[in-house]
Amino acid sequence: MHSHSLETATAPGHRWTDAIAARLSPISLQLTSTNVLYAILYGLILAGAWLRIDYVLQFNPVDHLWSDPQRHWEQGIDALRADPMALTDPVLYQLYIGVLGKLTLKDPLLVAFYTALLSLCTPWVWYRFLRELQPSRQLATAGWAALSLLPSWIAIYGYFMQETLLLPLLGAALWASWRCRRKETLRSFLLMALLWALAGLTRGIAIPLAAVTCTWLWLEQGDKWRKAGYALLLLGLILGPLTVRGYQELGIFAPHGNGKLVSIYTRSGHKQINIHYRRGGERWNYWFASPSTGEKPLEPLSEWQTARRGAAEVNIDLDQGGEDWQRAVAEYPLTVSRYLWIARENLIYLFFGASWPDKNTERSLDRINIQMRWLWAPLTLLLFAASALYWRRLRNARLLAVLLLTWIFVQGLLPIAVNEGRYRKPAEGLLLAQAALLLSLRRHRGREAVPRAFPPHGPTVAALTAAGLLCCAGGSYLWQRQALANQFSHTGTLYLSQLDADYHRQGWGRLGLDKTVDRGPLKIHGHRYAHGLGVHAPSETRYRIPDGARYFYSRFGLDDDDGRRGLVQFKVLLDGATAYDSGTFAWGEPGEVLLPLDGADSLTLLVQPLGSRNYDHAVWAAAHFLAAVPQGADMQVEESTGD
Repeated sequence: MHSHSLETATAPGHRWTDAIAARLSPISLQLTSTNVLYAILYGLILAGAWLRIDYVLQFNPVDHLWSDPQRHWEQGIDALRADPMALTDPVLYQLYIGVLGKLTLKDPLLVAFYTALLSLCTPWVWYRFLRELQPSRQLATAGWAALSLLPSWIAIYGYFMQETLLLPLLGAALWASWRCRRKETLRSFLLMALLWALAGLTRGIAIPLAAVTCTWLWLEQGDKWRKAGYALLLLGLILGPLTVRGYQELGIFAPHGNGKLVSIYTRSGHKQINIHYRRGGERWNYWFASPSTGEKPLEPLSEWQTARRGAAEVNIDLDQGGEDWQRAVAEYPLTVSRYLWIARENLIYLFFGASWPDKNTERSLDRINIQMRWLWAPLTLLLFAASALYWRRLRNARLLAVLLLTWIFVQGLLPIAVNEGRYRKPAEGLLLAQAALLLSLRRHRGREAVPRAFPPHGPTVAALTAAGLLCCAGGSYLWQRQALANQFSHTGTLYLSQLDADYHRQGWGRLGLDKTVDRGPLKIHGHRYAHGLGVHAPSETRYRIPDGARYFYSRFGLDDDDGRRGLVQFKVLLDGATAYDSGTFAWGEPGEVLLPLDGADSLTLLVQPLGSRNYDHAVWAAAHFLAAVPQGADMQVEESTGD
């Protein structure tokens, strides 16, 4: 009886304990599985760290100084180097190399130490961004592990290439941007602007990403005018001195480096560019060819190669400011067919090209890196399809997808460079981040990834970003105008080929700036001229007369190559009224006009046909404005001696 009562008294207690144990068991299993998952992830991170250190120790970048790595190293350690090629690249990577060279004195072990440290920091910085991007610590840690082991983000640290600094700076800028979304303070906004500026001074692709991100967050947050004012002041302090430096050495607006060389190369359609600089009594000759043009990016599926052939020849007199650059760009007009051809090739190189120089087939990691190029195109399509599917749920987390679209548009579709596989590296991190964000949405159904009260209006972001870029272009244009005004006040001479015509029309071809309409040299009866305008009658070209101009001077005549059988009449109009008339003019010795401007506002050059128009290729040679007439009756015009 006693034992029975004891049994009945204790039975409920056993049932209660069993119930608690039953409830705690899944939690314990969940905690155990989570710990195992983190143990695996941190093990992968440690393996990635070991790989990064070992790779730099085996393949020290100081032992591989050739081509671009050699150029970057030499430009960095020679702090006062001011040749045109040193001023082509953005300045920050040169500063990094300069500091590295000073800290190590080129000691291989010290170079390996600092390079490995930078390599280790890169995936960690992106991990901090992933923690800001979405709520899952597991997904952020998985992203850290993936980026730690990503071959293309390891092998590049065996060389002195700009991507080694761009990748951590881009991750830091993205972290600061999403941190700014969370904090919405002035300090966080300025930190974001600073890091984006540093990334842009390393590689130009960061500039459009910065424009979109900063515009988006500025629209999204309050305290707009203080944030805009202080950010512009910060950028002015950073970019202002670099703008002055670029103008003094190159004569153009180039705070981020001179991108005109690769732009001309891209538009030319040639396989190589030979560029010849001169400044004062100094001369430099360089040649450049993208490594992409020598590879078969679709091999073994296809033997396709670039259609680029030959070499473009470009001559730049740096003392002329942007004049020669404008003429070189005008040599290769971007027609629709040419643009479509360039864009097609660039997209193939961007998504399927092997990264260079980190594609040494004697290195196992590089071989993996080469084969992984097949991953990124399908992953991009998959993520864009998933982003479109989850677009409504993304809501205020759409910024990252917009940045990926911006990257594809700028790097893939704009003819700013001949693409290479290494240009894909920043997008590889963005793609993995977008994958983590979409997975986070699936794990947290019903929750927004980044809750915000007032999402920015997409078209407004696009409009303001475009307006900002137009303002930059306008600022560059005004800077060039001011540079020409300074040149005019200093030398008293301003060639018409340096100016934009207010109006121009002609019977055939297009206006030649320091070239004939056939893009040949300016020649009249054996005399060759470095400056002038090439036209085809009938032609009319109108210019606004610059402040301080008192005279207009030009020689004129029919072109030696295609004007020998022409018959024309040259006229100069001031404010629409005829001020000079050459009468009937056939091929022969050039005519000459020195015309006082008498306070006129506009100058118009007319060439009228007097017979058949088939041979009316005319030249306004050495046409320029003068602040004062030179002493003596004859104008001394410098003629070119080259053929």
